[in-house]
Amino acid sequence: MIYSGSLSSEISKREIKNYELALKLALEGMVLLENDGTLPLKDNKIALYGLGAKYTCFGGTGSGEVRSRFKISIYEGLKKCGFTILTEEYLSALDSLVTSERKKWEAALKEGVKKTKLMNILDYAGAHPFIFAGHQVIEKKADTNVALYVIRREAGEGADRRLTPGDMYLSMVEKEDINRLNQLYEKVVVIINSPGVIEDIKDIKANAIIYTGLSGMMLGEALGQILNGDFTPCGHLAVTWARREDYPLTYDYNNPLIDEYNEGIFVGYRYFSTFNKEVIYPFGYGLSYTKFMTNFLSLNTNDLNISMDFLVENKGLYSGKEVVGVYLTTPDVDKEKYQLVGFAKTDELAPNEKAKVSITFSLRDFASYQDGKMMLAQGAYLLSLGLNVKEVKPLCYLTLEDDVLVTKVKALNTPIIKTLKANNNLSNYDLPSYTLTTTIEPKPINYQLSPIVLTPKAENIFAKLSIKDKMHLLVGSSYLGKPYYKTFGAAGNSSAKFSKLGLYNLVLADGPQGLNLQKESLKPIFKSLNFPVLPEALYLTNIGKLLKLRKIKKDSNQAIYYQFTTNFPSASVIAQTFNLALVEAEGKAIQAEMKEYNVNFLLAPGVNIIRDPLGGRNYEYYSEDPYLSGMLAASLAKGVESQTTHITLKHFACNNRENERVQISSNVDEKTLREIYLKPFELAITKTPVGGVMSSYNKINGLHTANSYTLLTTILREEWGFKGIVMTDWFATGHDDSTHEEAIKAGTNLIMPGLPKIRKQLYKAYKAGQIKLTTIDYLVKEYLSIACK
Repeated sequence: MIYSGSLSSEISKREIKNYELALKLALEGMVLLENDGTLPLKDNKIALYGLGAKYTCFGGTGSGEVRSRFKISIYEGLKKCGFTILTEEYLSALDSLVTSERKKWEAALKEGVKKTKLMNILDYAGAHPFIFAGHQVIEKKADTNVALYVIRREAGEGADRRLTPGDMYLSMVEKEDINRLNQLYEKVVVIINSPGVIEDIKDIKANAIIYTGLSGMMLGEALGQILNGDFTPCGHLAVTWARREDYPLTYDYNNPLIDEYNEGIFVGYRYFSTFNKEVIYPFGYGLSYTKFMTNFLSLNTNDLNISMDFLVENKGLYSGKEVVGVYLTTPDVDKEKYQLVGFAKTDELAPNEKAKVSITFSLRDFASYQDGKMMLAQGAYLLSLGLNVKEVKPLCYLTLEDDVLVTKVKALNTPIIKTLKANNNLSNYDLPSYTLTTTIEPKPINYQLSPIVLTPKAENIFAKLSIKDKMHLLVGSSYLGKPYYKTFGAAGNSSAKFSKLGLYNLVLADGPQGLNLQKESLKPIFKSLNFPVLPEALYLTNIGKLLKLRKIKKDSNQAIYYQFTTNFPSASVIAQTFNLALVEAEGKAIQAEMKEYNVNFLLAPGVNIIRDPLGGRNYEYYSEDPYLSGMLAASLAKGVESQTTHITLKHFACNNRENERVQISSNVDEKTLREIYLKPFELAITKTPVGGVMSSYNKINGLHTANSYTLLTTILREEWGFKGIVMTDWFATGHDDSTHEEAIKAGTNLIMPGLPKIRKQLYKAYKAGQIKLTTIDYLVKEYLSIACK
């Protein structure tokens, strides 16, 4: 058994390099929402208030947790950046209140877990987060004119957010505190440390508002650099901020296991811009300390591939970065008014400095589904310049003289769902027009599985496997079984039974904000027992105590294995950078940690569309926009993917709720499915090699995704040409009508986390003729093509 980790606790060069990158991502991902000139702050003496000041939320709960060496709170970060905090007495009193209430919460959680089934403990913990209900009254003014107030929220796996004060709305305490600060101080800056929107944020009086999101371990330092002017904000919202009641969602709470996607393709800004609805802050919104001017230079076409050049000039007084965006309006009146088709970010520009920016895209990526065809309709396609979707300016036209068939696809036989219809009044602008022609034939799809070419080593191993051996490989060995590579705290393992043949176990680790591993570990007493890191809340339970029986005594002679990983910002914050190069760098940084700790599959990124602001795992996903989500995932893949390290696109697909996530059916028509919810997966897979895909817990149109041949084979493998491993989410099969054997038949290479009894069930199904040998052999060969590299 090879143990991962270092026997030295000294900080490494790799850690320092990755921490610097985490800081860059946090800096570029924070969004300046309001500013009357108060920021950057001129005075380093500040009054700091609010729960999030010291109890900063760095990431989500559950799979989103990361156990980094340290995390810099807002309080710590401001001090590190040279601020003098004059409210130590208030913060100390607040500490005492939080400690008292947290003890009560811990006791209640323990009691609740005792009455909860083992498989539901994670969801129970997610549905019962620690919510501070106390109030440390702000009594006196500190000797400064500037007060900062930090609003804190958390979210995570197992539960959705709530339309209640203290979650989606400001609490009475928060309103009272902010009102009090406005009475005491000349300037009030509000910091939103939250996974998403606060619906009534504009009801408060504030001179400036910054949205930090869940920006990872360097959050506090990044915020400090923005506040003191060392860094100019350049983040932009990748999700519309709007009131939940203004979304066109028709989820019926009287029938909670069915969610009909009646809004169709009109998701996020596609709805609000098409139907001219008011929002709190639009998609692409974000302020800066400086001002930029962008001029269109040129456009070149090659078939349906478009290349555009722009000149960006910093016209302000601060150095900063600018994002250039391009939106498309199709000639079809029943389509979204705008869809993002390209974006690029400049390097930092000094005042009066200029830079050329290029944006390239293919019109084929934005074809519309119609009766088994992906089509581009004849007519004029308007391109508009801008990132804030409310402020785009018409730029030029692309004209197709004939309809273009991009490809023919199999109809998915989705149910007929009554969806929103638009009737756009398309304006005619006096703008340059570029005629497009194409000589490329439609992409043919033969709907057959591609033959798998194995290396000689893999062929030799395959020839030695019995049918029971093959069944063994298709089921994970996460908790039971002696691994060859032992990575402490990994979420899962494949089998190491065939190590003598040179086929070692694959190690799979969460997640969405970096590798989630055990930070400090001892050699295991029982080498066939493997425990993943639990969500922190569960360490308060009896199960958590059981897994912590062996206490680490650093003053003894016992060997301690250290695994220090980097807590990067959440995907939703990463998306707000609009910086593909920086995301690729994140992928390379994660790859370095994966190789160091023998991890083969990163269980990320999450590329589900953020459809509903209440989604409990929205922070794990990039955006409401499929193009942005897919391009970010492709960039991460470029950094992570190698012969031995891979990303895992998840959750495939339409995983948009946490409440009843295992039972809920997302009912979606084919047009919406193909143009919105499958699109980011398709873009990522077709733009760059991707090693893994994880099916979701939910059903799509009544069928669990893990059991869907259409999803896992017809679309994923035959249409998109995916060559990798398909795995289930943890315990997504073997309950209700989601079966292990149907998952194999659908195209699942790895049932996770896996239990010995599943192998027996699969073998029994094979003997009964329910699973074909050809199916088993194909899935095993796919597995070997990855595992034997």
